[in-house]
Amino acid sequence: MGCKEDHSGTNHAALLAVYIKKLFEEHRMKAADLDAVAVSAGPGSYTGLRIGAATAKGICFAASRPLIAIDSLRILAEGMAERNKSIHSVYCPTIDARRNEIYFSLIHAGGTVIAPPRNLELSETLPFEIRAGEQVVIGGNGREKAMKSWVHKSIIADAETITSSRLMVRLAEEKFTAAVFENTTAFEPAYIKPVYFTKPAKG
Repeated sequence: MGCKEDHSGTNHAALLAVYIKKLFEEHRMKAADLDAVAVSAGPGSYTGLRIGAATAKGICFAASRPLIAIDSLRILAEGMAERNKSIHSVYCPTIDARRNEIYFSLIHAGGTVIAPPRNLELSETLPFEIRAGEQVVIGGNGREKAMKSWVHKSIIADAETITSSRLMVRLAEEKFTAAVFENTTAFEPAYIKPVYFTKPAKG
């Protein structure tokens, strides 16, 4: 398996096609050799999701291959589960959604989705119930914001796990085996909330 990633900033447009080309060359492959193309379905950065979806769809159309979409928070939870192996854990992957907001979901250690992805304005009130004997592991780049608001003895932090395309492999294989594919033409990422625009400063 090959993997090329960049976590330094918003370089999707400049690097994505370059990395794909390099991986094809390194593994002596072409698009027609693929079985399917998997893409992050959101939520997340509006621009990043648009670029990822457009690139994935382009490859699918060119090579006549199916498109697989995987929830961005589920991908992060996959990594959290690798690092925090406990049958009593509930994973709460988060993505910073600007201001005092995050995207989050809740996924049991067994893989059951307890709460699907949603956008939330943070407050001291927990948006979920913590059952006796369970611990909630919070990770992702919205973690620090969330933990400043959510104070509970059963909440712990995962400050190490970051999202990665390699975490999509098992999830993509499951969908491929079950033939769970997207309508490539109609597919749009799950933005959850409207895109946020700012006015350029006058100067």
